[in-house]
Amino acid sequence: MSKKRSEPISSKVSEPSGPSAAPQLETPKTRSSRRPRPSEPIVSSVSRKKRKCDEELEIKLVDNSSPVPPWPEHFKDLQRVYQALNTVFTFCSARKHLHTTIDNMRSSIESLLKAPLALESIAQIKTLLPIVVRFVYVEREALGALEKLSNKKIAAKKDFEIYEALPNAESSGDASQHKAKAQDEVLLFQFIDGELKSAQKSHLLPTNPRSSRQIKPPSPSLKDLLMPTYSPKEMSKMIEKRNLKFKEAIDELILACAAQEPPIDPVTVLIDSSQEHMPCRSGLPPNQKMTLDSKQRLQHYLEHPEERPTIQSLLSEMIQDVYYRDQIVPGGQRTTPPRMASFGKLDQPLSSTLTAALFSTKQIRDLYSHQADAINHLATGGHVIVSTSTSSGKSIVYQLPMLQALENDQCSCGLYIFPTKALAQDQKRALSDLIYECGPEFTDVKVVNFDGDTPREERQSIRETANIIYTNPDMLHLTILPNEQLWRRFFQNLKYVVVDELHVYSGLFGSHMSFLMRRLRRICEAVGNHSVQFISCSATIQNPVEHMKTIFGLSDVHLVSQDGSPTGAKQHVIWNPPFVDEKDPGQGRLSSLSESTRLFRFLISNGVRTIVFCRIRKSCELMIRQVREELVREDRQDLVSRVRSYRSGYTAQERRSIEQEMYSGELLGIIATTALELGIDIGNLDAVLTLGFPHSLSGLRQQAGRAGRRNKESLSILILDQKASNQYFAQHPDQLFDAAESEIWLDLENENVVGGHLQCAADEIPIHSIDDQVYFGADLPAFCQANLIQDEHGYFHPHPRFHPHPAQHLSIRKNEEVSYSIVDVSIGREPKILEEIEASRVMYECYEGAIFIHQGQTFQVVGLDHSSTICKLREVTVDYLTRPRELNELDPIRTMRIKAIPNSSSFACYGTIKITSTVYGYLKLDRRQNVLDSFELPTEPLLRQSKGFWLDLPLSAIITLRKYEIHLPTAVHAAEHALLNLAGDDLKLDCRGYEDPWSTSPTDRPKRTRPAR
Repeated sequence: MSKKRSEPISSKVSEPSGPSAAPQLETPKTRSSRRPRPSEPIVSSVSRKKRKCDEELEIKLVDNSSPVPPWPEHFKDLQRVYQALNTVFTFCSARKHLHTTIDNMRSSIESLLKAPLALESIAQIKTLLPIVVRFVYVEREALGALEKLSNKKIAAKKDFEIYEALPNAESSGDASQHKAKAQDEVLLFQFIDGELKSAQKSHLLPTNPRSSRQIKPPSPSLKDLLMPTYSPKEMSKMIEKRNLKFKEAIDELILACAAQEPPIDPVTVLIDSSQEHMPCRSGLPPNQKMTLDSKQRLQHYLEHPEERPTIQSLLSEMIQDVYYRDQIVPGGQRTTPPRMASFGKLDQPLSSTLTAALFSTKQIRDLYSHQADAINHLATGGHVIVSTSTSSGKSIVYQLPMLQALENDQCSCGLYIFPTKALAQDQKRALSDLIYECGPEFTDVKVVNFDGDTPREERQSIRETANIIYTNPDMLHLTILPNEQLWRRFFQNLKYVVVDELHVYSGLFGSHMSFLMRRLRRICEAVGNHSVQFISCSATIQNPVEHMKTIFGLSDVHLVSQDGSPTGAKQHVIWNPPFVDEKDPGQGRLSSLSESTRLFRFLISNGVRTIVFCRIRKSCELMIRQVREELVREDRQDLVSRVRSYRSGYTAQERRSIEQEMYSGELLGIIATTALELGIDIGNLDAVLTLGFPHSLSGLRQQAGRAGRRNKESLSILILDQKASNQYFAQHPDQLFDAAESEIWLDLENENVVGGHLQCAADEIPIHSIDDQVYFGADLPAFCQANLIQDEHGYFHPHPRFHPHPAQHLSIRKNEEVSYSIVDVSIGREPKILEEIEASRVMYECYEGAIFIHQGQTFQVVGLDHSSTICKLREVTVDYLTRPRELNELDPIRTMRIKAIPNSSSFACYGTIKITSTVYGYLKLDRRQNVLDSFELPTEPLLRQSKGFWLDLPLSAIITLRKYEIHLPTAVHAAEHALLNLAGDDLKLDCRGYEDPWSTSPTDRPKRTRPAR
């Protein structure tokens, strides 16, 4: 390879304006056998760090102990640029309001260098340290908004609008607008390997909102903001640490190049490779050929999926990537071997009509063994639970028997119950397609959804004519069971009751479901229907038979658990983000969100259909925004339109549209909350990324099971976050792979649950305290005498205080909340409802000035009207987020029960509690969660009452904690988590740190006069 003379490092070079940048040059042979990566440093091309994998590296590694040859002059000049850049950046970053753009820092850097600053030099530094340096163009208006707001004074005037300082976002994304944006961008430089350590523990002076139990009016001068200060010693330490990283990178490059046969010039290699790292303005690709190749390669993979790289080869490429720093934890990779299909035969073969319809809609010729086993048992009149893997075809088990019943008697009815409306609608579409293919003999069969969205004018027709109803427990409780006379035709002809996703029914919700099924069985028996059969499907759970027996009150249930469906090999990986600085673990780990974003982009760019599961909505929105920004920066607009986010809160129309796009293959990736954890069919998926350990092991396995349908290999990666629970699994990965499923908890002796359902059952059909014990247990007579009204014939009716509709007095889920509409009122657009949000979340997410993200777009709250339950947003372009400063107090106001704690002088109490919630301001944060500014809000506290229990801490425990110098609030907080682990999912705890995280001292708050709790 011909050597290229290096230009003087200080020669002035104008900023690149687009594709005119120097073309990419290939480095020697190191790129011949693998695809070049956009962000790959030259060090990785000629000297890869030894990885914990079996992949054979292409370049001979060099012993780090080898003496380093003298540095070429080019590297010495580059070191001077790096040191000047490092010094100026460190001092600028100590002032949070000053953005480290090249324009802001250029004069200081050039005064240190005594020469002009060349952007090519910074690109070479980025090439050497790709995971340390960020060097990109960003929109000037986003940074400008930060500067305006940091200087803005909040006045307590009624007509003040904080959003005046913010720019309007572009309303469309055509090429001309991209070019216009490109002309108004600034070049940002950042070190992203850690933060300076502040000389103080907090950014805020005390506001002491508790002192008067009221929120003080907003200050016009933001006096509660105190920017952090940094000592010269800490700044010098950070500068020296970064200088050492540069020296190590140069040494590694020189040694690696010297080890080649023949040796190659490290300066030439660095200059050639740095072309990939020259920043590019929006819409102006730095390397059109590479981008074009990537797009063509993706299109080829989509048209010929059989030629797509295997999952194993993609994993190997991840491990060889420059960003890989042993993220796969030791013992954190398992392979589930492929499983061949096992088929079975029906004792009573399907008719030719059903056989043809099954093949036409699902391309099924033979049934899997578990499907045949379940259908054969149903043919004998029994009850069945199918507990097999996700995507194993469980829906066939409850579709075919119902169609067989309709072939014999078109008056037959089926009740299909799903935990969510979306899942019910999805399954209804699947059965409707099957019935359509059955031909004219099924023309009169009526399949309908019956939920809260069903128009009232259609409900009578459904009651009188429907054969198969898809519904949810709420409608069964509130509408169907209380109106037995109106639904009598349906109950009399009911053949099958299907309860899908049975594992969802646990805790308090599961207890309610148990009594709903008993009420349903009781009504069917009363109208003369003694042959109803029950079918349940579930993910793998402990004791599925016992769980189904408990839910339905049945004595005999047949279990089908031998999965006959085929599966491809599945790779399971536990991925732990590396430390920001391995030499300084106190800096913490890299963001799990950023790690997930990078993996997601890598997978979809290789044609791997991927879903990401996020625990909370905010993570979902932050990730889709970051993904789209990075794709635009890489000039991959072809992928931007093929990724979407999905979560509750979106309108039903938008969710259905996203589901259809995923099912049809239009989307390559989807970022979702657990709203897609259940079995909604969104087509074939190849990979699942789980961002943070979900709430349960069963949830993790349910998510992992969404990939790998139809005998294809698949990948499941759990990306851990920094929480202690996640890091525990990094140290004990076997517990994720080998632990048994946790037991499902149900409480059928809960007096409130039992009493509420007895009132409902007595309203449906008067209760006989002896005969109805088969449904409600041996304690029924005592319950009836205590809570119901007996007539002269000995039957019991609901208590008058529950009239006229007892079901409306009993909520089977968490309390229903009022929803607020989120409306886009951006200038130049028609107002549009974006989504809905629960009232309990409005005050924390929709306060005036809050940044709100929807489908990756950034909005700011400009108004909140509680009377009309409308929150108004306007799209903006900003580079920061907001976080509420909130205060929550729980105070017992009435003790209803009290019980002594064994071996203690303290008591456990139950009673009425008052909840006081206040958002008294908010923080403005950059992307690394650094506090940029603080604002106060003149909001009124939200007062609520609820029932709860509390524990008084014994004085002896407090004395012991102080004796051993254990921080009392921290110890109490840990005890709260212990209670959370013991409690069911339905129980809420006041699990917040005792101290305000933005308070400078724990003494800011007044001491409580009540006992410690």
